[in-house]
Amino acid sequence: MIYLLALIVFALPSYLIKFSIFGIPTTMLEILIYIAAVYCIINYFFIKKQGLQDVIKFLSKYKSWLIPISLFVVAGIISIIISPDKRVALGLFKAYIIDPIILFFIIISIVKSKKDVDLLIKALIASGVVISLYAIYQKITGDYTFDGRILSFYKFWEGASANYLGLYLAPILVLITGYQIVNDKKIKFKQSIIYDIAFLICAIGLYLTGSRAAIGAVIVGLFILIVYRYWNYIKPKLWLKVVIFGLVFLGALFSYQVIKPDYTLSPEEGSRIITSNNIRWEIYKTTREILKSNYLLGVGIGNYQNYFTQLTSDRINYPEYIAPFALTPHNIFLNIWVNLGILGLIAFIWLLYLFFKECLKHNHLTTILAIVMITIIAYGLIDTPYWKNDLAIIWWLIIALAVVSKDIKNP
Repeated sequence: MIYLLALIVFALPSYLIKFSIFGIPTTMLEILIYIAAVYCIINYFFIKKQGLQDVIKFLSKYKSWLIPISLFVVAGIISIIISPDKRVALGLFKAYIIDPIILFFIIISIVKSKKDVDLLIKALIASGVVISLYAIYQKITGDYTFDGRILSFYKFWEGASANYLGLYLAPILVLITGYQIVNDKKIKFKQSIIYDIAFLICAIGLYLTGSRAAIGAVIVGLFILIVYRYWNYIKPKLWLKVVIFGLVFLGALFSYQVIKPDYTLSPEEGSRIITSNNIRWEIYKTTREILKSNYLLGVGIGNYQNYFTQLTSDRINYPEYIAPFALTPHNIFLNIWVNLGILGLIAFIWLLYLFFKECLKHNHLTTILAIVMITIIAYGLIDTPYWKNDLAIIWWLIIALAVVSKDIKNP
């Protein structure tokens, strides 16, 4: 079973393989998850002969997680009800909420050892390497977008952006480094070289995306990792703490300078970066406007771009330059809020609170997972590293690994 889970993690981009069963749209990734779920059910009830009381006992161990997870699901159901396109809403609810949560429960029920955790982490790293190698191949063969950016396997997704690749690789790059830190005394020299090569390949893949947000998020994650790795040396030295604080301040200031808009230039006159900044800030402004009148329930799952387009149809430059890029609000918290309402946002923040609370009181591995999540959140301030099949599963995978890793002593 653990190898099936590793296959699922390795094959996260397989959601790009789409088909229908009895008229119901699905993906290869989804089928793999359902196979794992059926296996778990058969194994639990028919092979191990467990009963309902055993299920209740198992769930009670994770009772603190059940309320926010339930609220997240309920928020999704409400968003389906208010969404004008029920078919799209049901598909997104299944892919972004139900499937990842199913996998979450499979992982916490199956993964029992450090060896299992290691296998899943290695599967995710291997996935990043494969997807990056294909990106490098595309660059060599000239298979890139009009502005020179690389899509990797996401080229098969209609309307895909190079940011999709950046969203996938950013947490993996930080995970590679963090995993080496956790296992620095256990990884042999040859193994260390392999991880270094994996990091280099993924870093090249990330660079080829041209995603400033992804690169910035990785820098944030790696910076925190370095501070964590050498904290015992830094802790007694006040001047080093001052330097770190100064670097954080300068980093925040520089980040704002990089992403701030420049309305003195039109889309025709500005570079891709200036145009991207201007579009993003207009999307933020309009999303706040949308939430003023839809703060309680949002606009319905999968309805954001349609709502945005209709609202701004008579505004200058919006139909041509802004609405086509408003697939999401380009902020993970705004995205959850506008799609799932205030209940969904509360559940999402609640889950993050439990996750960090779990991570910071256990072992080195959970601390590394917390830093990976911080990388995702840092990215999420200017993009949406959740609202996609593979990204939603990575988010829940990190939480699940933290939950099961709490019982692993000194990994």
